Amino acid sequence: MIDIHCHLLPGVDDGPKEMEQSLAMIAQGVGDGISAVVATPHILVPLNANTRLSEICERRFEELKERVDEQGINIRLFLGSEILFQFDLVSICRQRLGTLAGNGKYPLIEFPLNSLPHGFEEELFRLQLSGFVPIIAHPERNMTLSRDVERVFELSRRGILFQVNARSLTGGHGRSIKRITERLVAEGAVQFVASDAHDPVSRPLILSHARRAVEKLVGEETAEELFYLNPQRALRGESVNSFL
Repeated sequence: MIDIHCHLLPGVDDGPKEMEQSLAMIAQGVGDGISAVVATPHILVPLNANTRLSEICERRFEELKERVDEQGINIRLFLGSEILFQFDLVSICRQRLGTLAGNGKYPLIEFPLNSLPHGFEEELFRLQLSGFVPIIAHPERNMTLSRDVERVFELSRRGILFQVNARSLTGGHGRSIKRITERLVAEGAVQFVASDAHDPVSRPLILSHARRAVEKLVGEETAEELFYLNPQRALRGESVNSFL
């Protein structure tokens, strides 16, 4: 499995505070059958307004890779970001951390949990016109989208991609979100399932439980697309299977 959304870098956001926690998460993921992870630290302000954040993330990423190599852990690590929706996304996504694995194609974008910004559809369209393919993180956790899932399907038909959280499929965010997430997966609006891990205990780097749930819901072939093939395509900058 490949995890495209994980807060793995120590001391840069609300993920692990220390390097040892990051290493514990990686060991946890390897034990769960995860072969590659994209570290996606939160980007809350434009990167060009906070170049120090980029430098810190890149330095911590290299330090983490070095420790992983020293310990002989068999996992591939990539760097990206989770961008809080803001206007002028095009300039943000053109920065080094703006897309998954720096491939220049797939930015991971999150909305505020309680609302949808006015004009967000036009901003996503501008991203598409500029050659990016936006991936919206955990739409099931956004209050507006969870109450009106038809908007998710409409955006999906327009070429916007969606990533749901593993814990949403296993009930970690409550029954209502679990039902919504199952519908999004079953009806083809989801292209990725990721951990959104933050620590080894409360938000761990675990995907296997969600994978079994998806296999039961839509079968092994679709589960392979969501947990491995589509993530692999995204990291390579290739087109993903969008289902709708």
